[in-house]
Amino acid sequence: MNRLITVLLLMASAQAYAGGLSYSYVEAGYAKASFDDTDVDADGFGVEGSFLLAPSVFAVAGYTQAESDEFTVGATTGSIEVNGGSIGLGFRNAISADADFVATANFLFADVTGDGGFAGVLDDDDTGYLIDIGVRGLVAPQFELAGGVSYGYIFDDGETSFGIDALFHVTPQFSLIIGGETSSDARVLSAGARLNF
Repeated sequence: MNRLITVLLLMASAQAYAGGLSYSYVEAGYAKASFDDTDVDADGFGVEGSFLLAPSVFAVAGYTQAESDEFTVGATTGSIEVNGGSIGLGFRNAISADADFVATANFLFADVTGDGGFAGVLDDDDTGYLIDIGVRGLVAPQFELAGGVSYGYIFDDGETSFGIDALFHVTPQFSLIIGGETSSDARVLSAGARLNF
């Protein structure tokens, strides 16, 4: 159960890398998660922002709301909803004219609510952390790829995942994003849009 909650909270991390080689942006997106060894899927929405504080340092913050499909444990059927967020700092370092090494450290917080038969039973809240390390860069004037590894720890459970995002910069201020992330027992697909400033 903790692994399900952890993945639901970390769903937005597939969108965590700053894009357009701009580190000041606001974005919103949708994500769908599927889990191995179970028929339970989950989906949710997230918003995230980043702001460049200094040439190599940026602040990040995000909020995610996700809900699982109904599932059964014993004789009880219900679902869970996770509302959570993150706030942190990031570091970037140019590795070429069009590519950066990026690392972020985030404080996580989450509130879990059980629905249906799990109402009042699975309710919980916790704090934790998320570390992202990756590379991002322009592969064409309007096309960017970002990839990396993330480790999150919350609800006494850790999860390592590998992700890749593709961004199409429609204009310098507006980008479309698709992404994917995989861990030992889950996969997340995401899509969204970003306003760069």
